[in-house]
Amino acid sequence: MPFKSSLNKAKKMYLLLKKKSDNGLFFFGAELNSLTILQMISVFFGTVMAAPLMVSKKPNKRIIGYLAMTIGCIAAILVQV
Repeated sequence: MPFKSSLNKAKKMYLLLKKKSDNGLFFFGAELNSLTILQMISVFFGTVMAAPLMVSKKPNKRIIGYLAMTIGCIAAILVQV
């Protein structure tokens, strides 16, 4: 029985030292920290949202497209800093 109790102690120590998840935000298996969120904002505003608006015939939509592109560029710059 002494072997079994030492095995249980070792198992308890392993469980105490084992890295536990901090229940952070995960998105498709990637951890969502501030840089990842900024990169997603950069892609969304800089390309996905801006491209269709910038080729629009209406001037108001083009202005919104340029503003979206500006937001995407600023987010990309913040990721690199």
